[in-house]
Amino acid sequence: MNNRSKKFAKTFQKVISLKSATKIASNNGICMLNSNLKVKEDSFTDHHTKTNGNNKNKARNKAVMEALIARLFAGVTTIKASYAELQMAQHPYNNDSIQAADQAVVDELRAISELKRRFLKKELNLSPQVTIMLAEIQEQQSIMKTYEITIKKLQGERKLVNSGGNPDSAFFLAFAEMAKRVWTLHYLAFSFQENVNIFQVKKNTRFSEVYMESVTEESVSTTSGSVESTDSNSSEFRVVFTVVPGFKIGKTVIQSQVYLSLMDSPSSS
Repeated sequence: MNNRSKKFAKTFQKVISLKSATKIASNNGICMLNSNLKVKEDSFTDHHTKTNGNNKNKARNKAVMEALIARLFAGVTTIKASYAELQMAQHPYNNDSIQAADQAVVDELRAISELKRRFLKKELNLSPQVTIMLAEIQEQQSIMKTYEITIKKLQGERKLVNSGGNPDSAFFLAFAEMAKRVWTLHYLAFSFQENVNIFQVKKNTRFSEVYMESVTEESVSTTSGSVESTDSNSSEFRVVFTVVPGFKIGKTVIQSQVYLSLMDSPSSS
């Protein structure tokens, strides 16, 4: 009986000590559990809120950068249009148009410089949607202005040609030089008493030193030896395209200049 009473006393003492410890920790064990859950929920909520905030900041920064890039491209397009207008105003000379175009270039450069200053100081306070929309409008207006200037320039050149003049554009000068050389060539050919013929080499034609001249002499000389040493029938030079046509003046042949490539011969395939 003494042993049983001692065990019962020890068990009762443990129960009392556990119960008192629970009271010290909290007046209600369930409230304590709820309190722990609440702390976990708060930490999760805080983390979730921070994550959402970071994602929103990243999305906004990305949108702001896209708006900034769109604004820069619109500014570059505006400068190009103003520069084209400046060139157009010099022929014929128009002082008012030159000053207006020059001022437009200066204003746009100042605007881009201000964007750069705000970007470096992290003071960009742009509305992405509005900025992108305005940048697109500005870019389209600049493109339309460039088209109008180009049309006016082409119309002016046509009027000059119709009146018997010659435009001073690079394309016309190159075209005129080519036409002059073709005319000289025809005039020279017609001056001979013998028949003059022109010929062009077709693609994949086998190279012939009699009628053709390679524009890549080095490749022919360096690879011909190696080809002959390995297998003369395995590969050969063939024409890829004609660079300059050839001529036959009586029995005289002026070789056609061609671009060659080393290809497998049909016999080896």
